Amino acid sequence: MPVRFPIVYALIADGLILYVGSTILTVHERAMQHRQKSNTSGTKNIPKHIDWNVVVLEEVKSKDKKVLRQREQYYYETLHPLYNACRPYGKVCRF
Repeated sequence: MPVRFPIVYALIADGLILYVGSTILTVHERAMQHRQKSNTSGTKNIPKHIDWNVVVLEEVKSKDKKVLRQREQYYYETLHPLYNACRPYGKVCRF
């Protein structure tokens, strides 16, 4: 079985970056979590009528959570997602 590395991903709709996150789950597993009613991540604020897709931004070739969060922070600062409630690295929240 091939080694699976953590990923940094974005939720995108109509060219807008809605959310940036990271996970050790598969893209499908993480997308299902975001779509659940019990979702507590920043995506809970995305209007339900918006049809978004998951795009993998980077496969992080490290198992170190700090490295993963730093890469997520890079994309957060570069792409300015609309619905992230907290900064990925440092967890400073705006809502």
